[in-house]
Amino acid sequence: SQAAQDKYGRSSEGLTLPVEVMGSWTRDINTSDDSGGVGQDFRAGDFISALRDASAVIRAGATLLPDLVDNVKIPKATGVSSAAWIATEGGAVGESELTLGSITLTPNTISAYSDITNKMLANSSLSMENLVRNDLAAGIGKVIDVGALDGSGSGGQPTGINNFSGVNSITLATGKTPTWAETVNMEALVLNDNVPFNRPGYLTTSEIVGNLKTTAKATNQAIFIMDDDGRVNGHPVTISNAVGSTFIYFGMWTDMLIGFFGGLDILVDPYSGSANNLTRIRATQFCDVNLRHGQSFTKATA
Repeated sequence: SQAAQDKYGRSSEGLTLPVEVMGSWTRDINTSDDSGGVGQDFRAGDFISALRDASAVIRAGATLLPDLVDNVKIPKATGVSSAAWIATEGGAVGESELTLGSITLTPNTISAYSDITNKMLANSSLSMENLVRNDLAAGIGKVIDVGALDGSGSGGQPTGINNFSGVNSITLATGKTPTWAETVNMEALVLNDNVPFNRPGYLTTSEIVGNLKTTAKATNQAIFIMDDDGRVNGHPVTISNAVGSTFIYFGMWTDMLIGFFGGLDILVDPYSGSANNLTRIRATQFCDVNLRHGQSFTKATA
């Protein structure tokens, strides 16, 4: 913790963990509701994790900017100069110039806490620290996904793809079953905006992936939209149920920037619930999401 604080150049209320340690608590843990945590022949090494969504945008290839301290401002060309043929010798061309803007990353807050009975802490043979660390990573990863895809840009949320200016959009004619032409069109819209390809891919739900695996490219052909290698139109597909049930995305995921400001801050609070013999553990991560170009992505929805 001290090494992480020295690295980030800031102190915290409790412990500071590096960015790699992320997640979320959302429930109380006690020996009554969680009696599976106490036993004479307790096989902690065979612990069964909860089924939950893993971070999808990070797996798809989003660019991570860890260990940020100050607000980030990245310059961006918002307009370009133009050239023209000169009709006559000695003629002049009209003036044009490059215009510049910027995108920014500022810390938004993701936080959660859990109340754990002191009896559970004393009586469990599980490594509660490791369980909490893994759960934190998965939970905060899902919150980042939701913000990156559907964040409103207000109320402490980043602006996600669904609400970002310039993102290409199509409506699927047959609901949650994209056609071959529609999946190819998603790529074509990005290419039409002069976006250079850099490991592009699709992102969608398990239900839509099931439809892609069973929908033929053309009538009376046993060649399906998703091939045996799990690719669509030659590109990889990332699956996550954190995605809205009617959405499929295509894009240059490296053009999505996820900035982490410092590490995961963990505060162990034995006082707030002391009357009930509880220890409260709070986890906080400061991060932001932005896109280099909205045109790098196409969203399709039913």
